[in-house]
Amino acid sequence: MVEVLNKIWKSDVLDTLFNEEQASRIRSISLSSDKLSDEIIWRFDGTDNYSVKSGYRLLRAEQARSFSTDFSAFFTTIWAANVPAKVKVTMWRIVKKFLPTFQNLQSRRLLVSNVCAICKSHGESVEHLMRDCNFVQQIMQRLGLPTVANPDADPWMKWIASYFVSLSGRDQRVLLVLYWAVWFARNKMVHEGKLNSVDDVAAFIVAFLQEQDILNQVLPLPTRVCDAPWQAPSKSIIKLNFDSSYFSRTASVTSGIIARNSRGLIMAACSFPHRNVVDAFVAEAYACKQAVCFAKDLGFTRVIIEGDLLTIIKKLNSGKVDRSVVYPIIQDIQALSQEFANISFCFVRREAIRRLMCWLKNVVAFLLLVTGWRRRLRPLLLQPSLIGGSCCKLTPASPVTTLCFCLISRFLLCLHFEMHTGISFSFYAGSI
Repeated sequence: MVEVLNKIWKSDVLDTLFNEEQASRIRSISLSSDKLSDEIIWRFDGTDNYSVKSGYRLLRAEQARSFSTDFSAFFTTIWAANVPAKVKVTMWRIVKKFLPTFQNLQSRRLLVSNVCAICKSHGESVEHLMRDCNFVQQIMQRLGLPTVANPDADPWMKWIASYFVSLSGRDQRVLLVLYWAVWFARNKMVHEGKLNSVDDVAAFIVAFLQEQDILNQVLPLPTRVCDAPWQAPSKSIIKLNFDSSYFSRTASVTSGIIARNSRGLIMAACSFPHRNVVDAFVAEAYACKQAVCFAKDLGFTRVIIEGDLLTIIKKLNSGKVDRSVVYPIIQDIQALSQEFANISFCFVRREAIRRLMCWLKNVVAFLLLVTGWRRRLRPLLLQPSLIGGSCCKLTPASPVTTLCFCLISRFLLCLHFEMHTGISFSFYAGSI
């Protein structure tokens, strides 16, 4: 089932012997150029050994993926809301039912009375405390939030997601602070025996939001501090930065690589697709291997390989034998490293790579769109240009590419287009 010389799976044999799902799973197994003994590995845990805890997490994750509702927009809206982090975290705990309500404590066999601490008339579940309790409904009316219709029609997470997304931006902020304030009032009642009135809680929410608005006007919003810019290597050394984009639905990945010299000149760039990749962790390992192969094909002997996945870099530098799913790929990379006079693997944060990959994404994606080639672009010779230059001078392999690069500055497209065309491409530095 394996081609011995090329170390790849024989697709025709797999399709004949196995069904589509089984063949796809077999193709996702990484093959090493060296002879390794077969070994069973549990890839859903960092230790690569099965545990009940990791199995339970896997089942929960599969259950969450089975829901038809996509919660990505919902959680993105929560984390992007203009409220303090403690309010967002409380909302996340409410959505996931991670609050220590009496019902949750009782389900964990703690001797508590499952009666709502506020209304004293129903069991204290997350749904009741944050939606059905008369105390909460009165506060929502005071604040002008829309009423709840058919609350029992959907599961809690699906209901809260649809309700939250349907609100305006102002009402979303109000609801976030309302849930945080209600949980605070509930804890005050449980631990201190004091319950604030509906008017007091509503007034607190309004004052809290007004205070946040004033602070946002006076104080600048916190901005993420970017990492240090790209660092040029020493003379006679080529630095290759690699990154990857993983597509879980198609189990495919695109690797992007840029090579620069000590002056910051782009010496080469390429993109390469991979199929039947099991997860993003393996995708990053494939991208690193492709970077090493790319440097070898170009004849570079002294190189630095930089990536943004610390685990892969640590495995490459440790040299230890492990039971990880990427070990066959790591072993191939280490074997290829023996052919270089000097090679090192370094970790760099994602922000430092993002600008480097921007050039590759925009230029090549436009080429793919204009030329319309459906198999493989011929190599294009690229004259080096300084970092930050507005245009890269190309020595084209055909007249078509000349036209393409005249229009590149007007278009900004994404490298993901390649995954829909199956095209692989490369740019090489040099001259004719």
